[in-house]
Amino acid sequence: KIAEKDKERFAYEDWVVGVKVRIIDLLEKDRFKYCRGTFHEINIHKYRKDIINYYENQDENFSIQSYSYTLFKTVTTEGILSRNTNYIVPIYQRPYSWKEEQVEQFINDIFTGFWGEDKPQPIFIGTMQLSERKYIDDKEYEQYIIDGQQRLSTFLVLFKVLKFRYNTELDLNLNWLETRVNNGEQDIYLKEFIERKNFPENKEIQNPYLKNALIINSFIDQVISDKVNDNDEKISFCIDDFIKYITEKIYFVVIETYAGLSKTIKIFNTINTTGLDLNCGDLFKIRIYEYLTDIKEKSEDVFNEISKIYELIDKKNKDLNKEITNIQDILGIYKDYLIAKYDMPNVLFQIGTETFFDRLFDTLLKVKDWENFKKLKEPNFELKDIEDIINVRFEWNDYKYISSENMFSLNLIWRSRYSQYWKLTYLLLLKQKDFDKEKRYKNLEILLILLNKIFFIYSIIYARSVSEIHTFIANITKQLMNEPFENVINQLIEKCKDCHRQWCSDILNSYISDNHKKKILICLLSAYLDERENNQNDKEKIKEIKDKLFYTQFDIEHIHANADNTKKIDDILQNSIGNLVLLEYNINREIQDAPFLNSEGKNKREEYKKSNYLSVQKISEKEKWEEDEIKQRRTKEVDKIMKYIYEEYL
Repeated sequence: KIAEKDKERFAYEDWVVGVKVRIIDLLEKDRFKYCRGTFHEINIHKYRKDIINYYENQDENFSIQSYSYTLFKTVTTEGILSRNTNYIVPIYQRPYSWKEEQVEQFINDIFTGFWGEDKPQPIFIGTMQLSERKYIDDKEYEQYIIDGQQRLSTFLVLFKVLKFRYNTELDLNLNWLETRVNNGEQDIYLKEFIERKNFPENKEIQNPYLKNALIINSFIDQVISDKVNDNDEKISFCIDDFIKYITEKIYFVVIETYAGLSKTIKIFNTINTTGLDLNCGDLFKIRIYEYLTDIKEKSEDVFNEISKIYELIDKKNKDLNKEITNIQDILGIYKDYLIAKYDMPNVLFQIGTETFFDRLFDTLLKVKDWENFKKLKEPNFELKDIEDIINVRFEWNDYKYISSENMFSLNLIWRSRYSQYWKLTYLLLLKQKDFDKEKRYKNLEILLILLNKIFFIYSIIYARSVSEIHTFIANITKQLMNEPFENVINQLIEKCKDCHRQWCSDILNSYISDNHKKKILICLLSAYLDERENNQNDKEKIKEIKDKLFYTQFDIEHIHANADNTKKIDDILQNSIGNLVLLEYNINREIQDAPFLNSEGKNKREEYKKSNYLSVQKISEKEKWEEDEIKQRRTKEVDKIMKYIYEEYL
């Protein structure tokens, strides 16, 4: 099935045909089944269908084998280091990172077993997970270490230390371990360590293998010098016995997984009970690496490109001296970007980031077909897209282009029942990344204002989020990424016009203390509209508004207190926007249920003058606070909010 465009790539004579091939590593149990004569000769005609079936149904080609091993082969066990196998720490693994505590505990367990009570006692050091063995040639294999590199690496370090200390010739070649992590830097450390002829005295070194060798060497000195028998007589130490013990009496179970990388990692997460769990960021790095190498046929070096994405986040956080974001947040934005770009089912917007990518890669890598991913066309994962998301995410922290409307709208969205849609901010900045910055942020302001109005309306009239809005915003998200910006704005404006207008007015005129979120949203919007009257959109004023409304601890204050019996106020009026206002927490706790005004003792009006909120300062100018004042303020506040929601910007 060679396409014409592929044929055109071959600059040969007409009779030459270019053919695409795929190389498949057959399972060890199947190799001789398909072979005849010499090792490399495959009986293609006889087994062609079987081999094709192997490739097309890899999810069925899955098995797990487990064995008990010692390091060297014995009469009863196979030896992990006696199998002509090179063990490889794959590029997606963490570096060798055991510290002094783990190393000393490991070596101490070995010596405890070696000394025993009367004689050496066998010990079990846990489970290791390896991939299937692959042939390098007729007599040599290679095998990936999925779990266990810290222990295997420490065994290698221990052997090197024993060679140094006792000038013994272990029946073992130390060149059985290779590591591909950290862009090859880790393997340089490993090779340097294996080839060393002596140990330095300086412990301030970067090489982790050499550093742990010094720890082991020092620990052995201490253990041997301290070991005495019941008569306080020093016990002699026989290196040959110790080596025999290490290689033949230390047991571990090896699990070999005959499966693709995705299933192998899932198995690791299932059996990993003592190590560090792989989080969403770890899993994404591994699975996109598998996708790019297996499906897109990228080289193994693509992992370094993926790692640079993670390093970029760390660098930008470090430059700002605080954690602005992390890979989990970035992937959350990337998830919505992919759903919108490839017009995937709307329901996927509502599932978690880790679940989304888990199912996406399951489907793409033929591990399992998930229902909402089956019809997905072959996506084009560009690492540049993730890098762009990171850049616009950090760009938001530059207040140069952010208006007070931008800032307030986004913060109110965070407090609404639809806070998950904050990511639309970055999707717009990403879509318009080539626009002039001033234009981009003006467009963002329009988008956020309209979204804020919609979320405000639905958050105060419903006590929960409603599916109508989730569906609407899912469609808006797709339009945002695939259609002209004007189309999106027109859709939002149409949604805002007269949207539940009478219902919203009734809510604002009524008892609003029955729901905490509703009360907070209404009072915050009321306070912001007062602040906005006296502030320009310069950097300092934006910060001032942000500090007041979102970084200051506040209460919702009843101006006429519930406990104030000097004036009886109707309950609905008492708990309306006419009698409620944002007030700093410390001032509210100071005045408690004091009356608004009295001639003796503490009164609210004087304390209100200490407030930084303009709305509270206005109230402090009143000579009294009774039913008429509450009604007047309620009318004014409702008119102000309704005008903002249904008239401004529409």
